[in-house]
Amino acid sequence: MRAYVMELLGTFLLTFFIAFSGEPTVVGLVLMALIYLGIHISGAHYNPAVTTAALVRGKIDAQRGAIYMALQLAGASVAFWVHNLVTGTMWGGDLTPAQTSVAFGMEVLLTMVLCLVILTVAMGSRYRGGMVHGLVIGFTFVALVGMGGVMNPAISLGALVEGTLIGVPVMQDMQSLLSYVVAPVVAGVASAYLYQYLNPDDR
Repeated sequence: MRAYVMELLGTFLLTFFIAFSGEPTVVGLVLMALIYLGIHISGAHYNPAVTTAALVRGKIDAQRGAIYMALQLAGASVAFWVHNLVTGTMWGGDLTPAQTSVAFGMEVLLTMVLCLVILTVAMGSRYRGGMVHGLVIGFTFVALVGMGGVMNPAISLGALVEGTLIGVPVMQDMQSLLSYVVAPVVAGVASAYLYQYLNPDDR
């Protein structure tokens, strides 16, 4: 149960700071802190793409993975609800209509990089027991967000849920849904297989 609470709380706080700040450095530092807070409790996923990568790698089972993803979506949705309640506005972020396949490709690429880093420093055997994971993941996230990546289906779907509830259009076209929801999950699967190929002895 503690792991589930941590995933809900961690995703809520991450999304909260994304909604209220949006500054890559701020969000990256918050993610760094949240990883140190929760990695020993839940693995500090806070992202369905990361949970997908962990599932494919066999780090968690399907039931726990499904619960994680549901709680991540709930945490993100509540954070956007709080943001709307406080500011009276809906967070739009980078979820602008994606008219080409470039957005899909960029989300796959950036999310793959993020997941590969997490699989290496937080889930892999090479750095197991070390304290470097939060720092590395946090600064990687800063760089990738700076390039325009969302890389988290919970955040995208959370914005969609809140937007639907208050009547604000968010990700209304199919290309945007593919780019900001499907692409990161595809990246999670691909990163797990690529990691295994590059690290065949890491179980």
